[in-house]
Amino acid sequence: MEMEGAEHPHNENAGSDPHRDCSDETGEASAPVATEIMWPSYFEPGRYENLPNEVYHSANGISSTMLKDARISLMYYHGRHIAGTIPNEESDALLRGRIIHSYVLETDKFADEYAIPVPVPEYVVTTSSELIAIIKNTMPVCQH
Repeated sequence: MEMEGAEHPHNENAGSDPHRDCSDETGEASAPVATEIMWPSYFEPGRYENLPNEVYHSANGISSTMLKDARISLMYYHGRHIAGTIPNEESDALLRGRIIHSYVLETDKFADEYAIPVPVPEYVVTTSSELIAIIKNTMPVCQH
């Protein structure tokens, strides 16, 4: 497929397997070559591998969300997706969808984009009342 007016550059290493031995004809190891993928400005129907999430969501086409909004009303669809006068609402479902997309399809970016919460140890002071109690129990009261 020929790409017209590519407007979504994306850097990626050629030879996507990082564990593969990269060597030239002489047998000497060579570093993977970084290439820049230029995504098409218009996507024809089909399957596109290694498509970054931001490129996917900025691509042409009609999403299931757009169809659901059009079923509510065409004015609502227009305000939300064409004119942009109705802001998108953040929801747990959208956040989970982005997290799952990143984890499954962009594994190499997941750790950079999302923090995994770590349990707070018992000994860590987390409230002001705990801190006040520690100060009162460990510091002597000054006399005037």
